[in-house]
Amino acid sequence: MKDKLLLPIKSIQAKYIPLLVVYFTTGLSGLSAVTSTIFFKDAVTLSPAALISLGVYISLPWSIKMVFGSLIDSVKLFGNNRKSYIYFGQFLILLSTLGMVDIASTQYTVEMFGIYIAILISGLLGTTGTVMSDIVADVMAIELVPDDHPNKGKEYGIIQVLSRLSLVTGAVIGAALTGSIATYLSLAAGFATTLICPVIAVIATMTAKVGHT
Repeated sequence: MKDKLLLPIKSIQAKYIPLLVVYFTTGLSGLSAVTSTIFFKDAVTLSPAALISLGVYISLPWSIKMVFGSLIDSVKLFGNNRKSYIYFGQFLILLSTLGMVDIASTQYTVEMFGIYIAILISGLLGTTGTVMSDIVADVMAIELVPDDHPNKGKEYGIIQVLSRLSLVTGAVIGAALTGSIATYLSLAAGFATTLICPVIAVIATMTAKVGHT
């Protein structure tokens, strides 16, 4: 039983690592969760109805994930439809984080658009970037296993398990750190800590040698 549970970890190959890092950073980006909760609770003067509508609008990219999938498969970005979309997705996440840092500090975007629109734009950028990166990472996970591999189904299953483990590990570490971040850092600094996530994801993607690179 123990050997079966450890099989995915024992089966890790070097070619898996860049993709697993991308999943890890997705989970780790939850570092901003507590900061966001505090921000919306104490610093945002919006009505409950406005906050609910923000949540609905910001989650829309997940609702049209299949549309993004078709777009990524059919339209090349800067010459390819794999790594470039992860780079672009991480860039959107970076812009989203910078937007939240601004909203929580200097508020230039709030002065330009108002608090509701500023948060909406930042949230949509982050969600769209996450959806795009998630779609491409899932496709790249499939492409890690050659079509002629004798145990393609088994190896892909292992990659799937490792991907989810990486995602959960990042989320757990992020959750463990958020308490300290919320206690010792300002709201803007709390959001800024997640800027490292897209940087790590881009570096990992650059080293990946999968599919349409």
